[in-house]
Amino acid sequence: MTPPQHVALIVEDDPAMAADVIEIVQALGHGHVITDCLEGGLDLLGKGGLCYGIFDLEIKKSADSIKGHVDMGKALFDAARKKIYPGRAADDTHYWQILMMSYYKDHGMVVRMLRDGADAFIRKPLPDNPTSPGEEILEALKRSGRISHDRCAEMTRKAARGGRKKTAQGAPAIVINPSGIGGPASEPSLVITDRWDGRCWILVNGLPVSLSPKPFVMVSRLALARKADLNHGYVYKTVLDAAATASWNATRRLYKLLEAAGIPRGLLIENDSRGNFRIRFEPHQITVLEPAVLARHACEEVQKAFSKLETARP
Repeated sequence: MTPPQHVALIVEDDPAMAADVIEIVQALGHGHVITDCLEGGLDLLGKGGLCYGIFDLEIKKSADSIKGHVDMGKALFDAARKKIYPGRAADDTHYWQILMMSYYKDHGMVVRMLRDGADAFIRKPLPDNPTSPGEEILEALKRSGRISHDRCAEMTRKAARGGRKKTAQGAPAIVINPSGIGGPASEPSLVITDRWDGRCWILVNGLPVSLSPKPFVMVSRLALARKADLNHGYVYKTVLDAAATASWNATRRLYKLLEAAGIPRGLLIENDSRGNFRIRFEPHQITVLEPAVLARHACEEVQKAFSKLETARP
């Protein structure tokens, strides 16, 4: 007897891309249902029995529509995230994960979707993904407590009940200075967000990268110093971490996380071989939260790190 398997909802109006996604899902041993439009997606969501969603951002309104539109993809996403499966765990992780697919010509759209609750992005074309789409799917299932399909019925009930952890001191889910957002992803850029779903998020050249709290604090400190151009943007290792040795270990961990996301270690951060680090981007290419906002971050570890902001020093 075949054991129960996860079932994905795939919404994609490009037949070739849909075939590629189906192949990936099937390679994981998962089942799927598929549609190419907003109306079909809503109908399938209403029927239930789904473990996660893979949504194209640009889809048709109905099966007989000629062309897809971003507004239709956003409408389906909003319905799934805000009305049908809004539920979140105590760490703000969604019980029903949505992986968005897009060429996302500008990283402003990525920021907005992260703000609104997208759990991951799959880049088009699929070979351009630094992490394989299959791995992204498995990570999404793990985050939502669905490693085994036996848990899916329970997790889906929780997702449908709604509720979410309030962000600390009323802080919004994401606060970003809009200046500099919306340009082509190919433009060098670093965006620090306060999105928290059990992970912290930054955008590097438009690519969303999730970090654990300590590396996120390091990048944020470096970004603040570079933005202010203090000491030419350099931050000494003991400012990044009170213990120098721990700082070096955390830096190596940060490099590994960035490389896993397809970002070469030399692209974002450089050092002068004397214990000083800085962001490689120019100040005008960085969009960073104010320290006071970081001190209200939903992650307690980030709150603590920025409640008493240290001044960068050589």
